[in-house]
Amino acid sequence: MNPIKAESAQSSEPMKLQNVEDVYPLSPMQQGMLFHSLYEPGSGVYLIELGCRIDGKLDIPAFKRAWEEVVRRHTVLRTSFLWEGLNKPMQVVRQTVTLPWREEDWRGYSEPVQKDKWKDLLAADRRLGFDYKQPPLMRFVLVKIGEESYYFAWNCHHLLLDGWCRQIVLGEVLTIYEAYREGRKPELNRPRLYRDYIAWLQKQDESKAEVFWKKELKGFRTPTSLGIARERLELRKGEEERSKVAIRLPADVTAKLDELVRKRQVTLNAAVQAAWAILLSRYSGDKDVVYGGTVSGRLDTSAGFDQVVGLFINTLPVRAQVNGDEPVSHIINRLWDFQRRALEYEYSPLLKIQQWSDISPGVPLFESILVFENYPIDAALRRESNRKELKLSEISNFESANYPLALEVQPGPELALTFHYSTRHFDHESLEPMMSHLRMVVEEMSRDVEMKVGEVCLLSAREREQLLVEWNGRGEGAGGRC
Repeated sequence: MNPIKAESAQSSEPMKLQNVEDVYPLSPMQQGMLFHSLYEPGSGVYLIELGCRIDGKLDIPAFKRAWEEVVRRHTVLRTSFLWEGLNKPMQVVRQTVTLPWREEDWRGYSEPVQKDKWKDLLAADRRLGFDYKQPPLMRFVLVKIGEESYYFAWNCHHLLLDGWCRQIVLGEVLTIYEAYREGRKPELNRPRLYRDYIAWLQKQDESKAEVFWKKELKGFRTPTSLGIARERLELRKGEEERSKVAIRLPADVTAKLDELVRKRQVTLNAAVQAAWAILLSRYSGDKDVVYGGTVSGRLDTSAGFDQVVGLFINTLPVRAQVNGDEPVSHIINRLWDFQRRALEYEYSPLLKIQQWSDISPGVPLFESILVFENYPIDAALRRESNRKELKLSEISNFESANYPLALEVQPGPELALTFHYSTRHFDHESLEPMMSHLRMVVEEMSRDVEMKVGEVCLLSAREREQLLVEWNGRGEGAGGRC
């Protein structure tokens, strides 16, 4: 194939590229990620890491070949990014790439030492970063820890794909692996190209999106502050950029919440967002709050992108009016209605939305985001691996975004809530109580969704007892401190 040429911004001479299959622009989300990644080199921002333990008779050559075949099938997994000397950044699909595959043997170490070494290996790998000009923007490591036991990790940059894609990619890897083990040729449909999505984006009517977002954000001028962030700190050498605080709600509370959304015919996402909005209002003291909500970008089934591997997610502003004298159910209903109306504009570039808003230039619309995981990878991985005579366990996920605080919500028998935060902006001591307060809001909501917003108490029974003691056992004023 002849080299594809890209015009330089500084010269009319074409830039020749070798081993190239395709060249096309970035999506708005990719442009934002590339900008932030280049702005903070070495920060590990936008890294996606999947780690697990594999037990069973793993055919290592077949497993590696399966990954190579999936990379061959999907153009975005062979993509690099160029920006220097160009009018706009471009993504370049290479015809062939070499898989960065690493194998180690730790059978000589005890199990506790193996676990420590694995933790250290993952942490060190996160700090390596990627060369965006050199594909693939992925790395693999397979460590033998027993005769039929392994640690495995797949790291990639968020520029290539989103969480939705992981189940597609891993499902294909295990299906192809099974075919290779049995000496068969894999039978999978030819995948649709990511460039089709870029072409679809360029056909969308931006003027309609502008009208929608201007109306939604009219009059909002001051970003919602949590009030617990600290001045940006410089980290010590080796200190992690990101950390997390996580809890799981009891099964009975989760069941009540599920029943609530079924009866009211709203989504669990809308209910959790209402709880988050109430908490933001309490912490900020504002009745009008805005936070970021991550959307899949694939819910418009008419576009046909549900099985395409690439970056489709987008982060959009969510505005919530929180009035103390109205029922919690009213907030849930408004957020559910917004989700349905905003579906048509999921493609909207956040940079443009920022410009259409009343926020001052250079000031972010929001500092926290909520990510609702529609397809938890843990369950999907275990389900797929059980059919391949492999047992996957100790599954770990790591994602790093550029926002100071991200609330991740994972549905299941026990609803999982996780704060992913920048250690430059927050500490564990301030976010742990906030997580406890979020849990209390959700529990209160699950007990009585018609209670007034102002009556929702953030304090646990123990905290209320301590507060009563502070007020000399009389409890005067304690109700207002909930």
